[in-house]
Amino acid sequence: MATKRDHLRALGRVCRQLGGKLAIISQRAFDDLFYRDQKDWEGLTTAPFTDAHGLHWRKKVIYAVRGREEVGSIIHEMGHVFCSQHHAECYCNKCPHEWDWFGWEIAVARRIGASRTWSRHNKNYQIDDAPIFSQWESLSSKRRREVVTDRLAYAKKIGVLTPTDVPRSIR
Repeated sequence: MATKRDHLRALGRVCRQLGGKLAIISQRAFDDLFYRDQKDWEGLTTAPFTDAHGLHWRKKVIYAVRGREEVGSIIHEMGHVFCSQHHAECYCNKCPHEWDWFGWEIAVARRIGASRTWSRHNKNYQIDDAPIFSQWESLSSKRRREVVTDRLAYAKKIGVLTPTDVPRSIR
């Protein structure tokens, strides 16, 4: 059975394959980077739901605080870095919504053997399934399978997954 450390190593490899980096840093370094030292702010943002993860969009770096890493949250932040042509805080109508790369996240989680962990860490993910909006954790197993099938197909359509579910970067 794969451990958290195994999953983090695998995510580091995926980041490198996609032209980026996963940086596991101390709490002090994280605080300095995201809250104190704003000289290189452009492209730098924290993940609002975990306070232990962040990213530098322009440099393609995903950060996590050592000892507080959440595999699912890291995968989600990777989506912002590799599946969007615009910074995570861009709200223009050209920016893809997180829902667009939900299938990409699933494929990454599957690739590293962390599907259940990803699912648990993303239990509050808002499912954009109009006309009903609900959270991932509230879906039945059957509905989750339907969502997964739909989102994997969409991720392939927009080019963030290959036909064989290999994650790609669009930037």
